[in-house]
Formats: sequence, C-alpha cells, structure tokens
Amino acid sequence: MAYLSLYRKYRSQTFDELMGQQHVTQTLQNALRAGRVAHAYLFCGPRGTGKTSTARLLAKSLNCSRLAGIGQHPIPDDVDVNPCNVCDACVRITEGRSLDVIEIDAASNRGIDDIKGLREQVRYSPSQERCKCYIVDEVHQLSSDAFNALLKTLEEPPEHVYFVLATTEAHRVPRTIVSRCQRFDFRSATVQDLAANLRHVAAREGIRISDEALWGLARAASGSWRDSLSLLEQVAAYCTDEITAEDVDAILGAVELPALFSLAEAVALRSPGEVFARINDLVAQGKEPRRLLTALASHFRDLLLVVTAPAHAAARFGPELAQRYKEQASTMSPKLILQAADLLQQTEAQLRWISDHRLLLEMALVKLAAGEPSAAQQPQPQPAPVAAAVQEPPPTTPARAPTTRSSVSAPRHDKAGSERQSRATDTGGNLTLEAIKSKWPQMMARTTNGSLKGLGPRLSPMELTGRRLKVRATSRVFARVLAVDDTRKALEAALKETFGAEITVVPVADGDVGADVTSRRQSAFAAPEEPLVPPPEEMPDLPDPFSSVDSVANGRGEPDAQASSRSTPSASASSDESADLMRLADLFNGTVMYGHEGE
Repeated sequence: MAYLSLYRKYRSQTFDELMGQQHVTQTLQNALRAGRVAHAYLFCGPRGTGKTSTARLLAKSLNCSRLAGIGQHPIPDDVDVNPCNVCDACVRITEGRSLDVIEIDAASNRGIDDIKGLREQVRYSPSQERCKCYIVDEVHQLSSDAFNALLKTLEEPPEHVYFVLATTEAHRVPRTIVSRCQRFDFRSATVQDLAANLRHVAAREGIRISDEALWGLARAASGSWRDSLSLLEQVAAYCTDEITAEDVDAILGAVELPALFSLAEAVALRSPGEVFARINDLVAQGKEPRRLLTALASHFRDLLLVVTAPAHAAARFGPELAQRYKEQASTMSPKLILQAADLLQQTEAQLRWISDHRLLLEMALVKLAAGEPSAAQQPQPQPAPVAAAVQEPPPTTPARAPTTRSSVSAPRHDKAGSERQSRATDTGGNLTLEAIKSKWPQMMARTTNGSLKGLGPRLSPMELTGRRLKVRATSRVFARVLAVDDTRKALEAALKETFGAEITVVPVADGDVGADVTSRRQSAFAAPEEPLVPPPEEMPDLPDPFSSVDSVANGRGEPDAQASSRSTPSASASSDESADLMRLADLFNGTVMYGHEGE
C-alpha cells in the first residue's frame, strides 16, 4: 500500500475520536438518535480543526449498514451511532470511492455552470448507498451567481440528499445560504491537546521526541490538528535520532529560544554594550533582525503572561519552559517587561518605513538597557511657576507684534498677560509643550483618520503659544497634507479629546520655521506688495507693443490716440496682472497644491 501522510493515517474514524469538538459531535449524535438530521449543515472554523472529517463521519453514519433507518426515525438511546467502519458503505466512504458521497472543491468549481450540474445530479436516486451526501469544501469561494443558483436546491433538496458546507471564512458566505443551514463553529485545538495527540502518534509511529520539542510543535501548529501532524512528519524525516527543540527550530526557521533569552538577559542587565555584542553574534549566525525583533516582542509578551497569569502560562508552555520564563521574569520588574513589550511593538510597526532593520532593533534594545522610559511611561511634567509662565515672552512673529510688546511688560500683570496665562492652562492643570510631547505617540496611535495616521511618524509638536500649536512636518509635502482642512481638524479633535482644550494646529515644514504652511497657502493667492512686472512708465526704453501694431496698421511711425490709451494700463489692472503672475509662479514652484481656500 502507498505511504499515507500522518494526518491522513490518523484521521478520526468515529465521533469519539474527534478531539476538541465536543459541542459538535454531541449535537450530531443526538440528532442521529432522534431522527432529526438536518438537510444542510454549515461547518465553520480555522483550518485543520476537523470540518471535513466530521462531514465524512456524518455521511458514514447515515449510510452505515449496521444503522439502518438512522437519521429518519428515532432509535433507542443505547444504540451507538458511530459508524462501524467495517461494512462496505463505510469502507467505500473511508477510501473515497463512494459514488454517492461527493466532495466538491468550491475553489475550482465555483461557477454557475458547476452548480447547474449539481442541481441536475441531485434529482437522481443514490446508486450505492442509502442517501447522497454533498460535501462542499471552501464554500465561500463560490461566485455570487453560483450561490443564487444553489439557494432553491439547498432550501428544498430531495429527501435522499444531504449537504455539508465547510468554510474557513464564514463572513463571506451570504446570509441567504447561512439561514438555510444549521451552523457549527469549530474551535482551534489547545496546546495541551495538540501535545497529547502528538505524543500519542509519535509513540505509535516509533518516533523519539523530547517533551520540549513536542510543546514547540504544538505551539507552532497554531491550533490546527493537521498542521501539528504535518510538522511532526517533517521533523521526523529531518532527524535520524531523537528530535530535540533545536531540531524543531531549525525546521521551522524560527529564532531559537536561547537567543531570545540571551537578548532579554542583556536588557535585564542594563548593559547596552552587551546588547550590541549579542545582536552582532546573532546576525553573524544568519539571524534576520526583522525576525529577531518580532520574536523578541513575543518573548516579552510571554514573560508578561508568566507574571500576570502563571497558571495559563504553564498550560501554554509546559512545565519546563514555563519555569524558564518564570526565572527570567524574576530578574526584571513588571514595569520593565511591560515597557519592553510596548516599545518593541511600536518599533515593529516602523519596519515597513525603515530599511535598516538592525538599527531599529539595536536602538530599541539599547533604550531599554539604558533605562530610558518609553513615551507611555514618561512622568507627566509638573505645572510651571506662574511667574515664569508670565515672564517668558512668546516667539516674535510679524502677525503678533502687538502681543509680543505686551508680553515684554508682563511683570505688570496686566489684563492681556492674565488672558495669555489663562489660555496656556487647560482644565485641571497646566498645558505645556512637554505635556503634549509626552502624550503625542499615544494620541496619534488612537486616531482613526487615515491621512493623519499615515503622517504620524512624520509629525512632532514644535511650539505652543497660548492655544496655538505649531506642528513640525519632516517635509513640505507632509506639511501641506496636514494643512488640508479634514486632516488638520482631525488632529485638533484628537488634541481636544486628549487635553480637553481647543487647540489650533499650525503646520510648519522642517526648515521653514519662520512661516507656517497655512499662511503661505493663503498668501499665495493674495496680490504681492510690489508687482513682479513694473508698470510701463518705469520702463521707458521698452517699445510699446500696441503702438507698434497700430503704427503698422495706420501706416504711421507714431501711435494714434486709441493705441496710446491701450498702452497705459491703470494701476488696478497692473496689480491684478501681478497677482495672477504670482499665483502662476507659485503653481509652477509647487507652493500651491490645493487651489483656493474658499473652494
């Protein structure tokens, strides 16, 4: 007999062998005993959780020779409804050669013509078994026309036909289909169940494997029974001796646990030099900094799990590995573990923007080793003294010259100074630039505006004057995007939600500290103070184009009166022409991007 993969060889052959789906097997067995088997079922759940196996078990029970009349009439409770797996019908279904149990792959038979063929077939009586069973795998792949063509047949099939639809993406199945089926949601397997099943299969196959390697395979399977057996088969082919955790890591391409424990130990020792040395060793061994960063973030998450939920950690990692995590977690404070997980997660989000992944990894771990707190853990600044807040003059800008002069005479505590001081405080305390900077990363992470979220790493608070906040962008392009009304208002709304105060945002491009982008956009359409093109009276040496044309037309060398009147435009016309030229120049220079403010 040809070799069978482990996941096919150890496929569940009875309802009792189906692990982790007690809520499904019990319901189906009760329906078989009571004679209340539905004409259509929808099995939903992750890959490798037993959906197709359960569909085959249901088909075998309905056609088993030992269970005559099952599913149509009630039978005694003491009768076992599991298929016998001995009769001809059970053997044919198990071997996949039954003519009346049809498995359809909806990914390759997804058109309306395929469903039309199915509708023609269901009318005919079974040729070998008592009833026909159609198992449609990945049913969400059917086209919308195919779903519509299936509706009537699915709603009122012939009495000898049963449908079992299986999908990993239940949200893509139309509600009209779901309403015609009984839905069962299959659950992912736990790490303990996967490890127990792997141990059982390894013992029957004569595969020697350590417990640590078993737990590693169980975690890598991500809740899939089929994936766990496939991984065991792959590792068994790789190793000729006992399978160890190092062999599992080599096959999976994962970062070895000793490397993760080593990097976490360097952070716990608060030794930046040791961090650089260990990262250099790991990179020299061929480890990718990107995968190191991702694995290390999960490692600190596991350390946090051990600290906060030790019982759950023991069930997830096994007793030996859970003890190792516990020992390392005892060398760090819970605050440091949480800070490390937070910072590494933020750094991982920056991988797509920066090509030097090693630099990101090194800087993140050095920050942790040097004891620099993250933005989420920084202490809030204390309110500044009132005298200092009053005496500090705001930056001088041409548009606020009167305010600047009044701020110089702040020791008199005049009315304007008190008003500026009240604007500099928000409800419940002082609103300072440091306070905004400390909460800036969290505020930007919570925003739901797409443009503002994309600008997040490129914006930083620069200067706070009263309730007017200048925000620096890394380039003029990003400053102009922030200057759009929707994006700017979204940032102002986020500031109000965070600090409880109305704050006006002024975008400023990096290097253009003197003038903000909004004022440049407004001034781009205004008439310049001095026209770009001087009036004709300031250019006496230039010939008048109108007079030349008129002279040629009239046959004279001097312009006539009408031409003279056209050659001397008024001051207002000159100003309008200069404004148009300024707007045109700004358009070609790239200063104006969005048109008029009022548009």
